[in-house]
Amino acid sequence: GTEVANSNNYSRLAINAAGGAQPSWAAASGNSVTNANAWNMPTPSGSWGTVVASFIADSATYGAGNILLYDNGITDQAVASGDTVTYPTGDFDFSQV
Repeated sequence: GTEVANSNNYSRLAINAAGGAQPSWAAASGNSVTNANAWNMPTPSGSWGTVVASFIADSATYGAGNILLYDNGITDQAVASGDTVTYPTGDFDFSQV
């Protein structure tokens, strides 16, 4: 996949892996982990194109780091200026099998 263009106020979220400060992960249960609170992306100042997947990387810097987890099971969404882009609490979850 290709990351959204580095423009129109797009930036990656830095997720607090240890919990505490938001945005953060909930405590793992079994082999699963989910977001402990809503993760809100910056408000787009223009089009981000059509978003077709989400990923977790080991860097908050655009274009840097390694993609650790990738999910294209989301509904394709055209993101335009002023849209709200959020992952509601509990909606971003991963399981290791």
